[in-house]
Amino acid sequence: MKSLGKKLVLIILFLQPCLAVENADYLPFLKSSQLEFGDMLEFPRCGIYSHYAVYVDNVPIQGKKDGEDIFEMTSTTCLFIHEILTRDFSKYGTYPSGCRFHKLTGNYNKRNYLDREDLLPQNWQDIRDTIEYLINGECGKWSPTNNCEHIATYVRYGEANAQSWYRCWTNMHIFQPLKKHKDAETTQRKPLKTNILKNLHQSELATAA
Repeated sequence: MKSLGKKLVLIILFLQPCLAVENADYLPFLKSSQLEFGDMLEFPRCGIYSHYAVYVDNVPIQGKKDGEDIFEMTSTTCLFIHEILTRDFSKYGTYPSGCRFHKLTGNYNKRNYLDREDLLPQNWQDIRDTIEYLINGECGKWSPTNNCEHIATYVRYGEANAQSWYRCWTNMHIFQPLKKHKDAETTQRKPLKTNILKNLHQSELATAA
């Protein structure tokens, strides 16, 4: 326990300068009234990483409560890092991993960055269907390489992608964008796979058959 306490103290001391930078002058670029359903929101975390969510406004969606206006993926690891940065451990251990609805708070920026790459967002109904697909248990089945940014891009565009981790660890792409697979004969969604090479191999086998 003593060694764990020392490690936590060292982590907090190491991250304090970052925390000061984060809270110095970063303000929201937009008010919630200027957001639209399906917008991706970026929440900077000390310059180390960014948390992503999707704005869902007051649209009725399965599992969503009054006052909740964002959809996001959470993880115990990321939440613990955020608790260290904010030095607020009042809710430690009360958040489950997975997808959830939540209320928009804190500093954020609208970040529909893939719009600039000519990737059109899904329509209103598809975004809603994707959220309900994830909230019904599929979110918890994702591998550790998938994160909140994968979920946000999957909801908005129908394809999972993440650039913040690329910027964080290397200038090269560590992860390949995940593709959403649609079956022409059924509307049932399929779980995303992180191994693109495996997907391509399976597609080749199906074509050969």
